[in-house]
Amino acid sequence: MDGNSRLYVVPELTTTFQMWQNLDTSFIGKYIFPAVPVPNEMFYVWSAGKEHLTIPTSTIRFGQAKAPRTHFSRNTALKGPLNEHSLSDFITERQYKLGGSSLSVENQTVESIASQMQLVDEAALFTVLSDTNQLTHFQTLSGGAQWSDHGNSNPFNDITNMVTSQTQLSPMPPNTAWCSNEVWLQIVNHPDFLARLGLAQDRVMSQEGFLKLLQPYGIEKLYISKAKYNSANPNQTATLAPVVGKHFWIGYVTDTPGQMQINGGYKFYLDGFKRVTREYTNNPPGNEIVNTDFYDYELLSADVYYWLQNVIA
Repeated sequence: MDGNSRLYVVPELTTTFQMWQNLDTSFIGKYIFPAVPVPNEMFYVWSAGKEHLTIPTSTIRFGQAKAPRTHFSRNTALKGPLNEHSLSDFITERQYKLGGSSLSVENQTVESIASQMQLVDEAALFTVLSDTNQLTHFQTLSGGAQWSDHGNSNPFNDITNMVTSQTQLSPMPPNTAWCSNEVWLQIVNHPDFLARLGLAQDRVMSQEGFLKLLQPYGIEKLYISKAKYNSANPNQTATLAPVVGKHFWIGYVTDTPGQMQINGGYKFYLDGFKRVTREYTNNPPGNEIVNTDFYDYELLSADVYYWLQNVIA
């Protein structure tokens, strides 16, 4: 409104756009497998053996004797080429006109594509983390042992056994736990956990309370995935299902990804290549919006993980 009290209408603010999408905070894969840039589609990953854990026969020398020699292996694995990931959508000229603002319509399209690609990424990662051929250290729960059976299951002891098993596999002790929101909702109401909160009148299991209970075992971080996907067939009523599934994981997750830092895996992406393009076509007239990126998830050290399969029915 100006000094003469005339009202200016902003078209893109006079309409609404409802889009089903997951919140950015609903995704947890980015914490488990941090993103690492690489300069080329083909790249090497360095690794060493377990010789650092060997106690040398002696480190003593006297006079002009040579220092006892140690050795550790250095290996490289060639990775790549990175896969190209891309999605597109088409905006007709009529949609531009009806939308009231070309920027608004294109923003909607770009956000929609980005949201779908993020969903694809989360699903792809947890397909790997739920694969018993890749993460071979696991236990499957069934029947009364599942945490959804509050009268018979004992999840706290299950997690204790997970920590014990994982520490026998790797020198990197577990510091992180993660699961779906559906699993978490069983934890917050489970009498096995609530009984451990003490005699407080209002016993409520929070993430902070959960981590406090597990602090003696070294678990410092908890990630809960709330990402959902539509599992229904096309043109059928939507059915929302958790992307992460019905499992529970513990593992070591580094706070500082980089050289000399062990982590179970990383998301390697081609540095500086992510882009969104617009291409005009005339049949029908409009713009093709394309979102493109080059990246892959690489599992490097499966031994830092231990997981329980099907902790809820």
